Amino acid sequence: MLTQTVPHRLVDASRLASARRLRTHAELLRDGAEMLALTTGQRTTLLRVAEAAERQARRRLRAMRGR
Repeated sequence: MLTQTVPHRLVDASRLASARRLRTHAELLRDGAEMLALTTGQRTTLLRVAEAAERQARRRLRAMRGR
């Protein structure tokens, strides 16, 4: 079986793109949490998911630097 290796710069580009998507998602979730029609529970859930997306983005960026 052949094993293909991906150049580090391609992996880094993928991680960077993923981190950007996660941060954009987190921003949209925070914006949504500001809607007046939400209950406290809904707002809390959106903010928790936004924070989880931010943590994941930070992990992706740390993985780039950790090599």
